[in-house]
Amino acid sequence: MLAYSLLLSALLSIPLMAAAEEQLTLGQFLNEVRGQNLTLKAESASAHAAREGAIGAALPAPMVGITQMQDQSGKANGFEISQSIPFPTKLSSDHSARENEADAKKAMQTFGQREILAEAKLLYFNLWKAQERMTLLQEKKNATGQH
Repeated sequence: MLAYSLLLSALLSIPLMAAAEEQLTLGQFLNEVRGQNLTLKAESASAHAAREGAIGAALPAPMVGITQMQDQSGKANGFEISQSIPFPTKLSSDHSARENEADAKKAMQTFGQREILAEAKLLYFNLWKAQERMTLLQEKKNATGQH
């Protein structure tokens, strides 16, 4: 229902009559919806971020540590640097999981876009039907007024 109200507000913000006889076509309207719908833009950005995150190896961050110990023999200072490197099959399975996640986000984006465009088409045709009825009523009024 929220998507329906968003589409309705987008529909009302787009002027359907650019000139007296020139109407906005369905293709132009759908392009406007694609360009102005924030849900589509957010899903597209999310899918793009997931695709970019799937590239490369995801290694854990390196660790750096400083140690200070004191025992009976005196003080001992030291430092430690470590980097854990996962087993290669874990790296490949993580990469595969990230790719699958990116594919799923892309599929969800496509589904969301198709759903929003279907609702936009329904709104467009309902508006077109209302405009045609108004035109016919105006013609009928003009025809009955002449008699």
